[in-house]
Amino acid sequence: IEKLNSGDLEGAVADFDQALEKAGNKSNKASAFNADVLWYRAEAEMFLADYEAASHTYDLVAEQGGDKISSLYMKAVCAGKLEDKDQAVSYYREALGMEKEGVRSEALNSGKTGEKLESRIYNQLGLCQMAEEDYETAADTFDKGYNALITGYKAGTGAELDQAAAAIPKEDTQGLTLLKELAYNKAVCLEYRQQYRQAQAEFETY
Repeated sequence: IEKLNSGDLEGAVADFDQALEKAGNKSNKASAFNADVLWYRAEAEMFLADYEAASHTYDLVAEQGGDKISSLYMKAVCAGKLEDKDQAVSYYREALGMEKEGVRSEALNSGKTGEKLESRIYNQLGLCQMAEEDYETAADTFDKGYNALITGYKAGTGAELDQAAAAIPKEDTQGLTLLKELAYNKAVCLEYRQQYRQAQAEFETY
Protein backbone atom coordinates (compact mmCIF):
# COMPACT_ATOMS: atom_id res chain seq x y z
CA ILE A 1 0.00 0.00 0.00
CA GLU A 2 2.91 2.34 0.71
CA LYS A 3 4.25 1.65 -2.79
CA LEU A 4 0.81 2.32 -4.26
CA ASN A 5 0.55 5.65 -2.45
CA SER A 6 4.10 6.67 -3.42
CA GLY A 7 3.51 5.93 -7.12
CA ASP A 8 5.56 2.71 -7.39
CA LEU A 9 2.64 1.02 -9.12
CA GLU A 10 4.46 -1.94 -10.67
CA GLY A 11 6.17 -2.62 -7.35
CA ALA A 12 2.80 -2.47 -5.62
CA VAL A 13 1.27 -4.98 -8.04
CA ALA A 14 4.20 -7.34 -7.49
CA ASP A 15 3.82 -7.09 -3.70
CA PHE A 16 0.06 -7.62 -3.86
CA ASP A 17 0.62 -10.73 -6.00
CA GLN A 18 3.17 -12.00 -3.48
CA ALA A 19 0.74 -11.37 -0.63
CA LEU A 20 -1.93 -13.38 -2.45
CA GLU A 21 0.53 -16.20 -3.08
CA LYS A 22 1.59 -16.27 0.58
CA ALA A 23 -2.01 -16.20 1.78
CA GLY A 24 -3.04 -19.06 -0.49
CA ASN A 25 -6.59 -20.30 -0.89
CA LYS A 26 -6.37 -24.07 -0.81
CA SER A 27 -10.00 -24.53 0.17
CA ASN A 28 -11.22 -22.29 -2.69
CA LYS A 29 -13.47 -20.51 -0.20
CA ALA A 30 -14.13 -16.78 -0.25
CA SER A 31 -11.44 -14.81 1.56
CA ALA A 32 -11.97 -11.27 2.84
CA PHE A 33 -8.21 -10.76 2.99
CA ASN A 34 -7.75 -11.83 -0.63
CA ALA A 35 -10.66 -9.62 -1.70
CA ASP A 36 -9.04 -6.59 -0.04
CA VAL A 37 -5.62 -7.29 -1.57
CA LEU A 38 -7.19 -7.78 -5.01
CA TRP A 39 -9.08 -4.48 -4.64
CA TYR A 40 -5.80 -2.65 -4.03
CA ARG A 41 -4.15 -4.49 -6.93
CA ALA A 42 -6.98 -3.42 -9.21
CA GLU A 43 -6.47 0.20 -8.16
CA ALA A 44 -2.78 -0.04 -9.07
CA GLU A 45 -3.72 -1.53 -12.44
CA MET A 46 -6.16 1.33 -12.99
CA PHE A 47 -3.41 3.89 -12.37
CA LEU A 48 -1.19 1.93 -14.78
CA ALA A 49 -4.02 2.27 -17.36
CA ASP A 50 -4.10 -1.53 -17.69
CA TYR A 51 -7.88 -1.56 -17.76
CA GLU A 52 -8.25 -5.11 -19.09
CA ALA A 53 -6.18 -6.45 -16.19
CA ALA A 54 -8.09 -4.30 -13.71
CA SER A 55 -11.44 -5.53 -15.03
CA HIS A 56 -10.31 -9.14 -14.57
CA THR A 57 -9.11 -8.36 -11.05
CA TYR A 58 -12.50 -6.88 -10.15
CA ASP A 59 -14.03 -10.20 -11.25
CA LEU A 60 -11.68 -11.93 -8.81
CA VAL A 61 -12.69 -9.51 -6.06
CA ALA A 62 -16.31 -10.60 -6.47
CA GLU A 63 -15.31 -14.28 -6.56
CA GLN A 64 -13.50 -13.82 -3.25
CA GLY A 65 -16.61 -12.43 -1.59
CA GLY A 66 -15.88 -8.74 -2.18
CA ASP A 67 -18.56 -6.16 -2.93
CA LYS A 68 -20.09 -7.31 -6.22
CA ILE A 69 -21.78 -3.99 -6.93
CA SER A 70 -18.57 -2.04 -6.35
CA SER A 71 -16.80 -4.43 -8.70
CA LEU A 72 -19.43 -3.95 -11.39
CA TYR A 73 -19.23 -0.18 -11.12
CA MET A 74 -15.46 -0.35 -11.49
CA LYS A 75 -15.78 -2.74 -14.45
CA ALA A 76 -18.00 -0.04 -15.98
CA VAL A 77 -15.14 2.42 -15.44
CA CYS A 78 -12.73 0.01 -17.16
CA ALA A 79 -15.08 -0.54 -20.10
CA GLY A 80 -15.49 3.21 -20.46
CA LYS A 81 -11.73 3.72 -20.51
CA LEU A 82 -11.50 1.01 -23.19
CA GLU A 83 -14.12 3.00 -25.17
CA ASP A 84 -16.67 0.18 -25.01
CA LYS A 85 -19.66 2.34 -24.15
CA ASP A 86 -22.23 -0.43 -24.59
CA GLN A 87 -20.41 -2.71 -22.18
CA ALA A 88 -19.96 0.12 -19.69
CA VAL A 89 -23.69 0.80 -19.73
CA SER A 90 -24.39 -2.93 -19.38
CA TYR A 91 -22.25 -3.19 -16.23
CA TYR A 92 -23.82 -0.02 -14.90
CA ARG A 93 -27.37 -1.34 -15.45
CA GLU A 94 -26.49 -4.65 -13.82
CA ALA A 95 -25.08 -2.91 -10.74
CA LEU A 96 -28.02 -0.52 -10.57
CA GLY A 97 -30.43 -3.46 -10.83
CA MET A 98 -28.74 -5.16 -7.90
CA GLU A 99 -29.02 -1.99 -5.84
CA LYS A 100 -32.71 -1.68 -6.65
CA GLU A 101 -33.18 -5.25 -5.43
CA GLY A 102 -31.91 -4.11 -2.06
CA VAL A 103 -28.33 -5.36 -2.17
CA ARG A 104 -26.24 -2.90 -0.18
CA SER A 105 -23.29 -1.37 -2.00
CA GLU A 106 -20.20 0.21 -0.47
CA ALA A 107 -18.98 1.38 -3.86
CA LEU A 108 -19.16 5.10 -3.18
CA ASN A 109 -18.23 5.24 0.49
CA SER A 110 -15.99 2.27 1.20
CA GLY A 111 -13.10 4.54 2.15
CA LYS A 112 -10.64 1.92 0.98
CA THR A 113 -9.01 3.78 -1.83
CA GLY A 114 -9.73 7.45 -1.32
CA GLU A 115 -11.37 10.38 -3.04
CA LYS A 116 -9.90 9.76 -6.50
CA LEU A 117 -11.46 6.31 -6.75
CA GLU A 118 -14.79 7.63 -5.49
CA SER A 119 -14.66 10.45 -8.04
CA ARG A 120 -13.76 8.08 -10.89
CA ILE A 121 -16.79 5.94 -10.06
CA TYR A 122 -19.07 8.99 -10.03
CA ASN A 123 -17.56 10.19 -13.32
CA GLN A 124 -18.20 6.86 -15.03
CA LEU A 125 -21.71 6.60 -13.59
CA GLY A 126 -22.44 10.05 -14.97
CA LEU A 127 -21.22 9.02 -18.42
CA CYS A 128 -23.47 5.95 -18.30
CA GLN A 129 -26.42 8.14 -17.28
CA MET A 130 -25.67 10.48 -20.17
CA ALA A 131 -25.70 7.50 -22.51
CA GLU A 132 -29.17 6.79 -21.12
CA GLU A 133 -30.05 10.45 -21.88
CA ASP A 134 -30.76 11.10 -18.19
CA TYR A 135 -28.89 14.39 -18.15
CA GLU A 136 -30.36 15.76 -14.92
CA THR A 137 -29.24 12.71 -12.92
CA ALA A 138 -25.89 12.74 -14.70
CA ALA A 139 -25.32 16.38 -13.76
CA ASP A 140 -25.98 15.56 -10.11
CA THR A 141 -23.61 12.58 -10.32
CA PHE A 142 -20.82 14.69 -11.84
CA ASP A 143 -21.35 17.27 -9.07
CA LYS A 144 -20.93 14.55 -6.45
CA GLY A 145 -17.74 13.36 -8.12
CA TYR A 146 -16.42 16.92 -8.37
CA ASN A 147 -17.08 17.65 -4.70
CA ALA A 148 -15.70 14.30 -3.56
CA LEU A 149 -12.47 15.08 -5.41
CA ILE A 150 -11.94 18.68 -4.36
CA THR A 151 -12.72 18.12 -0.69
CA GLY A 152 -9.85 15.62 -0.70
CA TYR A 153 -7.59 18.55 -1.57
CA LYS A 154 -9.05 20.73 1.20
CA ALA A 155 -11.07 22.82 -1.23
CA GLY A 156 -14.57 23.55 0.02
CA THR A 157 -17.65 21.84 -1.36
CA GLY A 158 -18.91 23.74 -4.38
CA ALA A 159 -15.63 25.60 -4.91
CA GLU A 160 -15.24 27.24 -8.31
CA LEU A 161 -13.17 25.41 -10.90
CA ASP A 162 -10.22 27.82 -10.78
CA GLN A 163 -10.10 27.55 -6.99
CA ALA A 164 -10.28 23.76 -7.18
CA ALA A 165 -7.50 23.61 -9.76
CA ALA A 166 -5.30 25.83 -7.59
CA ALA A 167 -5.78 23.45 -4.65
CA ILE A 168 -4.38 20.47 -6.57
CA PRO A 169 -0.56 20.26 -6.71
CA LYS A 170 0.77 20.64 -10.26
CA GLU A 171 2.68 17.37 -9.99
CA ASP A 172 -0.56 15.50 -9.23
CA THR A 173 -1.44 14.88 -12.87
CA GLN A 174 -4.02 12.21 -12.03
CA GLY A 175 -5.99 14.58 -9.84
CA LEU A 176 -5.84 17.41 -12.37
CA THR A 177 -6.90 15.15 -15.23
CA LEU A 178 -9.88 13.86 -13.25
CA LEU A 179 -10.86 17.41 -12.30
CA LYS A 180 -10.80 18.41 -15.96
CA GLU A 181 -12.92 15.43 -16.98
CA LEU A 182 -15.53 16.16 -14.34
CA ALA A 183 -15.63 19.88 -15.19
CA TYR A 184 -16.02 19.16 -18.91
CA ASN A 185 -18.78 16.61 -18.33
CA LYS A 186 -20.63 19.00 -16.03
CA ALA A 187 -20.60 21.61 -18.80
CA VAL A 188 -21.82 19.10 -21.38
CA CYS A 189 -24.79 18.26 -19.15
CA LEU A 190 -25.70 21.93 -18.96
CA GLU A 191 -25.64 22.13 -22.74
CA TYR A 192 -27.85 19.07 -23.15
CA ARG A 193 -30.28 20.57 -20.63
CA GLN A 194 -30.38 23.74 -22.79
CA GLN A 195 -28.78 25.91 -20.11
CA TYR A 196 -26.61 27.49 -22.77
CA ARG A 197 -25.32 30.60 -21.01
CA GLN A 198 -24.25 28.65 -17.95
CA ALA A 199 -22.74 25.96 -20.18
CA GLN A 200 -20.76 28.58 -22.12
CA ALA A 201 -19.40 30.05 -18.89
CA GLU A 202 -18.37 26.60 -17.68
CA PHE A 203 -16.66 25.79 -20.96
CA GLU A 204 -14.77 29.09 -20.94
CA THR A 205 -13.55 28.46 -17.40
CA TYR A 206 -12.60 24.89 -18.41
